[in-house]
Amino acid sequence: MDRAQAMRVFALMVAAFAATFSPALATMHPGDKLDIVVYDYPDLSTQPTVTNSGYVTVPLAGRFLVTNLEPQQLRDQIVAYLKRYIVGPTVDVRVLSESDTAYLAGTVSGTITIAPSQTVAMALSSVKMPPTADLSRVVLVRSGVRTTYDILAMLGAGDTSPQLVSGDVIDVPAGQVVVAISGAVKADTAASLTVGQPLSAALQQAQLADDANTTRIVVVRGGKQLVTAAGSALMLAPAQPNDQIVIPRFAQVTLLGQVSKPGPQTLKGDQTILTAIALAGGPGKNADLAQVRIRHADGTTQTTDVTLIQRGDLAADPTLADGDLVFVPDKPKPKITPAKLFILLLAAAKLLKIPLKLP
Repeated sequence: MDRAQAMRVFALMVAAFAATFSPALATMHPGDKLDIVVYDYPDLSTQPTVTNSGYVTVPLAGRFLVTNLEPQQLRDQIVAYLKRYIVGPTVDVRVLSESDTAYLAGTVSGTITIAPSQTVAMALSSVKMPPTADLSRVVLVRSGVRTTYDILAMLGAGDTSPQLVSGDVIDVPAGQVVVAISGAVKADTAASLTVGQPLSAALQQAQLADDANTTRIVVVRGGKQLVTAAGSALMLAPAQPNDQIVIPRFAQVTLLGQVSKPGPQTLKGDQTILTAIALAGGPGKNADLAQVRIRHADGTTQTTDVTLIQRGDLAADPTLADGDLVFVPDKPKPKITPAKLFILLLAAAKLLKIPLKLP
C-alpha cells in the first residue's frame, strides 16, 4: 500500500469514527472558516470563509450553499461533483473557526459581533432603526428555523428576548405607515399603508364628503403644511410615518336678496362673488349690483361693486370663503325733488291742456 492509499484509508477511518462516537456536528453559518481537503489534489483544497449569503466555492466542484449544513453533508456534495472529473475522490471538511457574528436583515442590514450573553433586544438597541421598522414582529432565523418575537413586549418584561448565537439572522420587518385623514370626510380615518405605498392610497381608504375639495389637499408632514392636489407628485410619492391629510371642503356660501335662486350655493371651482351670483341664477331685475354686501364667516363685512367686475375689473371680484353670506339689495327708489315735481306738473298740465298761471 503506497502512501497516498494509506492517507485515504486513514481519512475514511477518522470519518467513520467521528460519525460513530462523536456527537452531532454543528451546522455551518456565514462567517465560519472551513478547511476543505481534497486528498492527492492540493490545488483543489481550500480554506474558504462562508459568505454572508451562505456560500463557499471549491475549485473545480463549484459553488455550494452551506448554511445550516453539517460539514459531512457538504463533503458528500463535493464528492458527488468531483466524481465527474476524478476517480474515487477523498474529501474532508471541517470547521476551523466559528463566526461570532449575527446578521441583520429586513429594514436594517449589516453584521453584529456577538458579545457574551448578548440578547436580540440588546443587539437591536445598538442599531439605528429606520422609522418604518416594526419591532413587534422581529424574526430570528436560527439553523433554518424562523421564530417571531415581539421585542417591545419583551423589553417591557425586563428583556426576555433570546440570546444570540453565531450565525443568527435578525430580520426586522417593515411596519405599516398610518396616515390620519380628517376634514371633508364622512368620518375621520386612520389609513394603514404598507411601506412604499403612495400617499394617495390613503384617500382610497377614506369616505370623502360630497363637498370634498381634493384640488387643495393639505398634507401635514414634519410640522409643515403642504398644499397639494390629489394627483400631484407629493401624493404619488411614498407615504411617510406620521403623515396627516386634511381635506378642505368646497366653499358653501348663501345668497339672499335680488338673485333668481336665493339660498346656499357650493362653489366647486372659482370662488368669486361673480361666480356665486351666476350659480344663483343671476341678479334680479331690481338688483343693485353696485352695492352688493358680503358678511364673511369671521363676522367682518364689506361692500363691493359688481358692475366694475362686469366691466372687466377682476381685481374688484373678492374671493369668498366657506360660510360667507352675500346680499344683493334692491335698487334705491328715486327721490322726487321740488324741481323734478315742478317739471312733472308742467308735463301733466301740458298733456291735459290745463292752463297754468305762474306767479
